[in-house]
Amino acid sequence: MSVLLPSMKAGCLAGPARKRFQGTSKEERHSKRAKVFGEFVPEGSVQRRTVLEEASIAAPTRTKYLVALAGLAAFLTQFGIILFTPGEVDAGLTDYLNHLFLDGCEISDGNMVYAAWVWAHPDYGHKARHPLPRAQRALAGWRKLAPGHTRPPMPWPCVALAAFVLVQMKLLEAALLVVLLFVAYLRPSEALRLPKCDLIEPSALCSRYALLLHSENEGVPSKVGLFNESMLLDSKEVPWLGKLLAMWRAQRVGTSLFTLTLGQLRDQFEAAQARAGLKDRYVLYQLRHAGPSHDFRSGFRSLTEIKQRGRWAADSSVNRYESHALIQRQEHREGPDIIKKGIAAARDLERVMLAELGLPAAVSPGQLCSRSSAATTALSKRAKRRA
Repeated sequence: MSVLLPSMKAGCLAGPARKRFQGTSKEERHSKRAKVFGEFVPEGSVQRRTVLEEASIAAPTRTKYLVALAGLAAFLTQFGIILFTPGEVDAGLTDYLNHLFLDGCEISDGNMVYAAWVWAHPDYGHKARHPLPRAQRALAGWRKLAPGHTRPPMPWPCVALAAFVLVQMKLLEAALLVVLLFVAYLRPSEALRLPKCDLIEPSALCSRYALLLHSENEGVPSKVGLFNESMLLDSKEVPWLGKLLAMWRAQRVGTSLFTLTLGQLRDQFEAAQARAGLKDRYVLYQLRHAGPSHDFRSGFRSLTEIKQRGRWAADSSVNRYESHALIQRQEHREGPDIIKKGIAAARDLERVMLAELGLPAAVSPGQLCSRSSAATTALSKRAKRRA
């Protein structure tokens, strides 16, 4: 048996392109899909994957699987291992998992290889015809010898200090994103994809701004395949975030709320931490975990509310936020001087952000809406004059 490396173009199934496959009638949908994929000819092949099978995972995951399978193929070739029978497949995978472990890899690397093989060969897996018992036992042993670790949450004073420094560096967009990731428990990619229209303004019945995530109109579902997820921007630490995002939106050209790439945001976040003098270096994804930890410790939200806001399906994903000691240990690790600076930065964050936007420190919601409309009108007039 060879290691199956799919060749289908992943890009045709990614992101907003999914809208190309929708339509109001069966004929329209058929026409659109045939243009991309051609007419379907049943082959009964066990090696070739169909369009729907390829679409079962996201393009980034498919890329990771291909890299994992390529590494496995190189290992098998190097040692002259040929996989014909299910027993040989199980033995080959087990050998490779041991190789990765002794080479210093993390358990996540082993899990990726196993998942990639099961995806490429659906006859294999825990509930399939060939369950790979040795490979599963090897992964269990790996988890006991070197269990995966969870990065500690970033204390709120450190988040506020990093955002404050970003504003000082004239990187307001990155500062807004850092605070938004913390407040809304967002994955970095979710925040960067937000269109302007999915920041919803307050209404007569709700005084808070809201976010609409993974709008069905955009055609990009969440990590678990859901559309139209929503949340209120009702943080007790930064109740002003919604109005600042509205003013930021009014000053932007185009349809996207943010224009930074993930790489740019990561680099700017790292630079701000270094300039702020933080002892640890936090990654963007830690903000998604830092917000829930802070909210639970401060009594702002219950674990049930955190689970709903973070859109976690399993209770086990939320229970980690019960540990107050982890965030407290990080505060001690950063030291009292950093924490004091962070608390002061949190108090001053709204003022410096408003100043960077060219606004006075105190702006009421009513004034904000009128100024947002005026700014949007002015931008439209300028665009027409340039045209």
